Amino acid sequence: MKVKIKILLLNLIVYAIFPTGCTLIPFDPTLTPIINQLSTEIVISTINASDTPSSTFTPIYTLSPISTSTPVPAATPAPLILQPGTPAYIKNFAHPDLGCNWLGVSGQIFDQLDQPVINLVISVKGKLGTVEIDQIAVTGSLEGNVYGPGGYEVKLSDRPVLSSGSVTLQVFDLNAKPLSNEVSIDTFADCEKNLIIINFTTVK
Repeated sequence: MKVKIKILLLNLIVYAIFPTGCTLIPFDPTLTPIINQLSTEIVISTINASDTPSSTFTPIYTLSPISTSTPVPAATPAPLILQPGTPAYIKNFAHPDLGCNWLGVSGQIFDQLDQPVINLVISVKGKLGTVEIDQIAVTGSLEGNVYGPGGYEVKLSDRPVLSSGSVTLQVFDLNAKPLSNEVSIDTFADCEKNLIIINFTTVK
C-alpha cells in the first residue's frame, strides 16, 4: 500500500531562510502558480501484515524470560501430622539451672523434604490444675534453637503437674490458618518427664 503526502516546499524554504523571531513577508496570491509548481509528492511505502519484508530485522537486545528451573518452596507446609515417636517425655535438659522447677513442651516441624520450617505458630491452651494455659511460640525463635534448627518451646508450669488431656497444642501459619489438628497432651508429676517433645512432619 502506498500513501501520498503533498508537502509545500515553499513553506519549508521560507521557514529555513527566515529564523524564528523575524517578520515574514505577507503572502502574495500571485505566487500560487509558483507554489503549485514547487509542490511535490512524497510516496511512502507501508508494509502490510501479508507482505514479506526484504530483510530480517535484528533487534538491538532481547529480553530473557524469568528462569523457573528452581521452584520457590512453599512458605508453610500443610497439613501437618505428629512425627512417629512423639510425644516423648524426657528430663528437662534445656534449663539445667531450673531442673525440676520447670515443665514445658518443645520440638520441631519438618517439611516434605524433612527440613525444619521456621515462622510457624504453636498455640498451647487448656488447664493444669487450676491454672489456665494460653501460650504461643514461633518456630525458629531463640529459645527454641536449643532443640534444633527451627525449634520451639512453650513453658507450661514452674513444676511438674499431673494432667490427662486437659492441654492441647495446635500449629498455625502466620495468617492464623490451622496446619494441624489439636493434639492432646498428658503431663506427669515426674522430674524425669517434665520436658515433652512434640514434633510435626508434613504429609507426603
